[in-house]
Amino acid sequence: MSNKLMNLYNQLLEIFPNKVFYAHYVTSQIEMPYLIYQELNKRSSLYADDLYLYKTSTVQITLVMNKKDLQIEKQLEDGLTLKGIEYQMLSEYLGPDKTLHRIYEIKMEEFKSEQ
Repeated sequence: MSNKLMNLYNQLLEIFPNKVFYAHYVTSQIEMPYLIYQELNKRSSLYADDLYLYKTSTVQITLVMNKKDLQIEKQLEDGLTLKGIEYQMLSEYLGPDKTLHRIYEIKMEEFKSEQ
């Protein structure tokens, strides 16, 4: 896992301690709410001499709750904002297990010099 993803994981843990999972369908009895995050794509967008100089990653964060809870949503959104993480709320849906999934997207940048 990249340093940026580990950093994001640690920041999310500060918002929801012990309730953050990477790209994982949670099947055990985890107390809700919890977060699932995963990198959806990573694209090079700036090149020099046929080598990338800059990449952008899209990361999805899913807030899973028993039911609609504005305070929990605010806790996540305020936490992201306080940590300087710009996010977009994309959608919300009811899962097959009757849990509410609220989907957020963030962008992360990677410069070749950071590797």
